[in-house]
Amino acid sequence: IKFTSTGHVELQVELLDPQTNRPQLRFVVVDTGIGLAREEIDKLFSPFTQVDGSTTRKYGGTGLGLSISRRLARMLGGDVSVESELGQGSRFAVVIETGSLAGATLIDNPQESVSRDESPRGQEFDEVPLTCRILLAEDSPDNQRLIGALLKRWGADVTLAYNGEMAVELAWGEFRRGQPFEIILMDMQMPVLDGYSATRRLRSLGYQEPIIALTANAMSEDKERCLNAGCDDYATKPIHRAELRRVILKQWHTNGPDPTGATHANERDDWPGLSPEATTQETSFVEAGLDPLPEREIALDRLNRDVALFDEISGMVQELMPQLLTEIEGALKDHDQERLKRAAHTLKNSADNVGAKPTCDAAYLVERLAQQSEWGSLATAILQLHCEAVRLQAALVPPSGGGNRPQSESTRPLSAKMQTELAPC
Repeated sequence: IKFTSTGHVELQVELLDPQTNRPQLRFVVVDTGIGLAREEIDKLFSPFTQVDGSTTRKYGGTGLGLSISRRLARMLGGDVSVESELGQGSRFAVVIETGSLAGATLIDNPQESVSRDESPRGQEFDEVPLTCRILLAEDSPDNQRLIGALLKRWGADVTLAYNGEMAVELAWGEFRRGQPFEIILMDMQMPVLDGYSATRRLRSLGYQEPIIALTANAMSEDKERCLNAGCDDYATKPIHRAELRRVILKQWHTNGPDPTGATHANERDDWPGLSPEATTQETSFVEAGLDPLPEREIALDRLNRDVALFDEISGMVQELMPQLLTEIEGALKDHDQERLKRAAHTLKNSADNVGAKPTCDAAYLVERLAQQSEWGSLATAILQLHCEAVRLQAALVPPSGGGNRPQSESTRPLSAKMQTELAPC
């Protein structure tokens, strides 16, 4: 209004594509004010910039309003555009994605709503309900339990897929029935069909709902690979409760990627436990005899200090490790690179879930050596991994009702020859 001394300012609101999964609202503001020359329009969205100094002197302002408005609109999946003619007026359009309006409440008393007690804004993060349908595509039992428990606690309706192929079938089937999952959490490293391929397949079919990658690789090229495959966002493993919830809430409300490029709180350029030299043949392994669970408290913090859930996950990790060690040894004998990488990757994530940094680092080294086809170094690295796994087995709580298992159960996965070589551990 301050730029329009005569004439009018008109607001128009229009609902776009109401039949799609991502309806949009378009707000158009038309005025008969001072208008802009064509060359001045490009300056409008630059922060702290106005078209000329006289504008600031006459009308005031910081030059931030349109820059902030465009950024907010893009965060909501839309944009701000402008058409203007000098001396004739301007037409500003704001488009935002509304998401599904099913179940939304129509306010019939706006004044009451505006004056309502502000206290709900201070709700605890976990008290805000997450009442959406989520497809969790994850093959590791401990991650299935961990992530599933968090999602259900937040109020989500969770469906589980054990591999990428199953995820595609479930997601596309629900989409065609007109009842799509509102969020897909897609593990990137799964058997049968990995998360990258599953995401690309869904996007090629026309699937439009948000897909969030679950990845233990936080390096920039890995994040780009997830986004290039068609994912809208990503969350890193080990799962951090607050971070996972933040990403889900963002995608649930906006159905779009973060346009600001803001980094996640727990991003890492590389695995923290190993130096760049840790993937070479001459690497010395993690010092033996250290606490097998040095980051237990950190792992508990990620679960909001839920000791019962932590103990349950610990029991699942304890049961899973012998299977993964057997898989790793078999893959080494067969020189099966992909199978070896996948098993080491899963073991790394499982160890990280309980704060077992030595086992986690040893598994990471096996994964990296497999990635680089360093077959000559892998046998020794796997011995070190098994050595750390034995210590971890002894430190973890036994599975519920199972009592303490004999030590032979935890060492049985490796061959007799390799177990003999473990004696110095």
